[in-house]
Amino acid sequence: MKRAFTFLAWVIAGLWAVIALAASNSPTDVKVRANEWLAIPIIGQVPAKIANFISSPWVLATSFFCFGAAVGWRFAKLKISSDKLEWWEILGTDMSYLAHEIENSKYYSNHEQLAADINVVAVKAQKNGLLFPSNADGFDTFQSFVPYLTHVSTYLKANELDHARSTAKQLSRSKT
Repeated sequence: MKRAFTFLAWVIAGLWAVIALAASNSPTDVKVRANEWLAIPIIGQVPAKIANFISSPWVLATSFFCFGAAVGWRFAKLKISSDKLEWWEILGTDMSYLAHEIENSKYYSNHEQLAADINVVAVKAQKNGLLFPSNADGFDTFQSFVPYLTHVSTYLKANELDHARSTAKQLSRSKT
């Protein structure tokens, strides 16, 4: 896209130079010189060939297709970049999902998967500057993580990062 704009700028600059050159001379001089140049067989045929080439249905169709594809690509790129979630929204959703899974863990017995999920959320939280409770701090059951996950995830999803950090610090303190 940048190349296309650079090319367009050079074309406009070239046309401007030709117009400026023509405007700086008297009209009769310009007409005489233009007729001399157009009298040369190769140069005299160039404008007609360019006009025939540009007005070709294939060239027009290809040009409009490329222009439409470029515009569509640009709008799609803008839409994709605007739909990205921030890290706190993703972490908040992960935490609330994990809290829900822990609360429903009494109905199934896949505790290894639950422990792995807790470790993954802990790594994500610590990577983003949030304290996370550990087994050494007295959080020895899955249920003991639920208040932390519920409160911190609510603040994260509401984009209240300062409150989330202070709540994480407060709720991850030692229970012993």
